[in-house]
Amino acid sequence: MPLPGAGIVNSLSHPGNSLRFVTPANVPEALRRLPAGLPAGRLLSPHGDGLPRVGPPRSPVLWISDEPLDDADVWWESLYRDRLTTGLHPVLFEYPDDALRPGDTRDGSGTEAGHHLLEEWRTYRRRRAEREALPPVPSSPEEDEKDDEECDWPDGSPTFDAWPGLAVAPAREAGPDESAAAAAAHLVRKESLRHLALVPAARSADIPAAIGWTGMADRLSAGDLSAVLRSWEDRFGARLVGLGHATAFVSVAARPADLDQAHVLALEHYLTCPDTVEQGMCTFPEYAGDLLERSVWRFWWD
Repeated sequence: MPLPGAGIVNSLSHPGNSLRFVTPANVPEALRRLPAGLPAGRLLSPHGDGLPRVGPPRSPVLWISDEPLDDADVWWESLYRDRLTTGLHPVLFEYPDDALRPGDTRDGSGTEAGHHLLEEWRTYRRRRAEREALPPVPSSPEEDEKDDEECDWPDGSPTFDAWPGLAVAPAREAGPDESAAAAAAHLVRKESLRHLALVPAARSADIPAAIGWTGMADRLSAGDLSAVLRSWEDRFGARLVGLGHATAFVSVAARPADLDQAHVLALEHYLTCPDTVEQGMCTFPEYAGDLLERSVWRFWWD
């Protein structure tokens, strides 16, 4: 049952609500018609970090619950079932105050994931060659002693010398919707992602671009991330289920068919989010092998 427009205005006029100046005119239609009976929440608009707001308020891009919900996964599953009717896609947030910026206005619909990842591969290889060509920097005795005392950091760099192409789509092991619901339950119970949000989006991969999510630490644009996520949706039945300040959690319905394909997929992960591998306290082969068992992918940008 749609909520009346006046209800939205009243909720945004609550003292202390940062969006009290949002007017009905700039609220997207899907967010005007929020499902009835939702927990207390508010609409959020993208903004510039620390920048003064100039001109009229930007249109809100999502609704989010005011408080963390112990049953956020139950809400998520119910709202996920109704997403095609409501036009609102649920996603779990770890924090209610993530920075959302308008970005470059691209939604990634014109980006081909294979081409994007190939360009990232070329950039990675060029930079690695430039680093390897640099003369060694002499170290001091103090630095040598410190290095001896510290454990060696695992080598998370890819093991490929040539671009292998994209990982082959394996046979589905489970339904994407069921896998996503199981991931939502895991994120609520084990990862404390308990703020429920609703985003006007046709599919989960569109969420980063739709809200101007900035958690990638300028590694790639929200539109490019959405393009890669769409490719993973098509090949692996992946679904973006949760977001933290700089983390993204993606459910998986089809894991790599063998270790060779796991290495190719691990390269895609590396080119999208190097920190997940390089700072994951494991080698690249270990990370690839782990993908054979994982039903939730966790990405973290430092």
